[in-house]
Amino acid sequence: IDSSTFTNNGTAATKPQNGGAIAIKTVTNTSTISSTSVTGGNSTSSGAGIYANAAPLTLTNVTVNSNTASGTGGGLYVTGAASTLSISGGSFNSNSGTSGGGIYIATVTGTSSIASTSISNNTLSSATGNGGGIYISAAPINITSTDISGNTGGYDGMGLYMTGAASVVSIMGGTVSGNSGRNGAGIDSVTSSNLSLTGVTVSGNTCNSGGAGGGVYAAGSALTITKSVIKGNWAGTYGGGVYNSSTTATITNSTISGNVDDQQSYSDGGGIYTTTNPINIFNCTIAGNYALRNGGGLRVNSGTATVQNTIFWGNTGTVPTISGTPTVTYSDVEGGYAGTGNINVNPSFVNFQQASAGTPTTAGDLHLSAGSPVIDQGVNNANTPADDIDGDSRPQASGIDIGSDEYLVNTPPVGGYTADNIIPAAQISQATDGSGIITVTWKGKDGENNSVTLKNFQYSVDGGSNWNTPTNGDT
Repeated sequence: IDSSTFTNNGTAATKPQNGGAIAIKTVTNTSTISSTSVTGGNSTSSGAGIYANAAPLTLTNVTVNSNTASGTGGGLYVTGAASTLSISGGSFNSNSGTSGGGIYIATVTGTSSIASTSISNNTLSSATGNGGGIYISAAPINITSTDISGNTGGYDGMGLYMTGAASVVSIMGGTVSGNSGRNGAGIDSVTSSNLSLTGVTVSGNTCNSGGAGGGVYAAGSALTITKSVIKGNWAGTYGGGVYNSSTTATITNSTISGNVDDQQSYSDGGGIYTTTNPINIFNCTIAGNYALRNGGGLRVNSGTATVQNTIFWGNTGTVPTISGTPTVTYSDVEGGYAGTGNINVNPSFVNFQQASAGTPTTAGDLHLSAGSPVIDQGVNNANTPADDIDGDSRPQASGIDIGSDEYLVNTPPVGGYTADNIIPAAQISQATDGSGIITVTWKGKDGENNSVTLKNFQYSVDGGSNWNTPTNGDT
């Protein structure tokens, strides 16, 4: 199907059927839909926009918006071992169902993929439904550069809900923002599922007063968060940014900031709440979070926690920074914390912003400023990542920096000049604070050693291929 429009199609109320607009069942070859719009559909069962059962499906730049299912999968429903799904581009917006308001995918053997897609403003009609944007059950999937935002209603995982041992879900890039529900308003991973986030921004998600894990709720078999930002999320009970009880969890090179947990008298873990099972936290920045009770930055309720090369700064609560007994080394902990190599100094962020009761924040810039006292103060060992949250290599100077950011040391360019008759005595130097500012001073003399005015001074940043006349503020 190519360059087509399906509008206001549906199934009869007297005979519940799947697939309001398109239904594909038991097809061996891959069905392909491209540059097509599927809107306003309704289904008295599942898949109001598109339904696929035991049928591999590829969607490219397909708009699936404003469809309503009485059952699951308001926009798209995919099931069956053979139903591998590939989505590239397009949107799944403003659809509704009981679970999986935008997309519902279950019991698929092959690894599906979603790339560069908008999954936004979908709703759930059932108060106990899960997965406002995406519902995944027993299905592996890779999600890349996708926006999952503004999904509401129902119960858990309003951005994305995943369950089952076969649900190995990798999210790379993109955003999960502005979703609201109970547990895991942004992402909810439960029942032996395996969640990996790399380079993802999880922000502005809101749990109700009984919910935990404003940004991420992880109670599956494994949680891995790398080079990600989890900020401005709001939980009711535990874990404003992250709630973890996974079998294993590792958070590396990530910034967790501006999150709030304060809707119950026992609200703990403004940044991270972890319980039962081990968690590792390496080269992270945990700053500006708020908890009503214990652990504004980190609450270790039970289980072991190993923390290295991490900043805890500006977190607030009854126990403001760290609550519990994690092993913390080579970290910057406000107020101090016992452990090898730990320090207690203001890390000097570019723009530090702080959450407060009832007010999470996504503002601020927690990269390190020039001259930060945490530069070169970390340890380089097997747990130290090779680069930072931005992909800059570690170390930049004599040692590893504490936190998610490795302060970038600029390498001075090679200076040179050409001139006819008048050859200035040039001096080129670069500031030692790492700002990259280059100073050029010169005095021009003619052949008789008389001072002259230089009127055509130019510089090149590409080895002489292009020349520029300097103006104030050039970089």
